Amino acid sequence: MAAPPLQHALDAEDLDAAFAVVHGRLCAAYSELDAARRLPYFVQLGPGTIDYPGAHLLRLWVLRPDPAPTNCLARMGRAEDAARLVPPGLAFLPRQAEDDPNVVGVWM
Repeated sequence: MAAPPLQHALDAEDLDAAFAVVHGRLCAAYSELDAARRLPYFVQLGPGTIDYPGAHLLRLWVLRPDPAPTNCLARMGRAEDAARLVPPGLAFLPRQAEDDPNVVGVWM
């Protein structure tokens, strides 16, 4: 089945503006959870997830009180775009052998 045609193509300026908005929202959500001492981090997932097949995902998780995903999620077309979206100062830790196969790594 062919993909539907694009309704609106973004030029580079529009795309940069869209990334800036998403980056700002992710940073704000991260800061709020960090201030509450919930120990937030981002899990980067590859395109094999069941709920968003074909999309690369960046989902905000918290470690406290128990590890859990939040409702803060960004979908991307390319894995490389995750680095543009996470708050500054976070380091990327690649997937560990015991992680789900869709996990690319975490940003902490």
